[in-house]
Amino acid sequence: MKRATLGALLLLSGCTAEAALDGGASLRHTCAPNDAGAVLLTVPASSSDYPQLRVVVWRSDVAGATVTVPGDGGQNGNALWCTAGARCDEVTTATAAFGKARADGSMDVLVDARLPDGSQFREARRAQWQAVPSVLCG
Repeated sequence: MKRATLGALLLLSGCTAEAALDGGASLRHTCAPNDAGAVLLTVPASSSDYPQLRVVVWRSDVAGATVTVPGDGGQNGNALWCTAGARCDEVTTATAAFGKARADGSMDVLVDARLPDGSQFREARRAQWQAVPSVLCG
């Protein structure tokens, strides 16, 4: 956890090279199981669409937050590792650090997850908000 926090601090303070933050990640609004607002962060492992890490944070505002999912009692959200063919497996734990919203609507993110096979997935990216039809939760 200390490594994730240190990485998040470096990322959010601007110490990470711009090249490492090359896009590819996306953010979109969705709904949590209790019908409250949530955010879906999708981070591909490469320039192709799959495999990808999907982190759902059960809160509507993530700017500046660091969230570990699922969290105590599964209260913060969940994470899935998805491969081609729409196969998705639950991730044991994932931490997502979100930067401040940028003027262009993007946000720097850092994810650190333990994948179902026991390996680690750690990426720093610049994520863009995706337009979706109106999401009405609650």
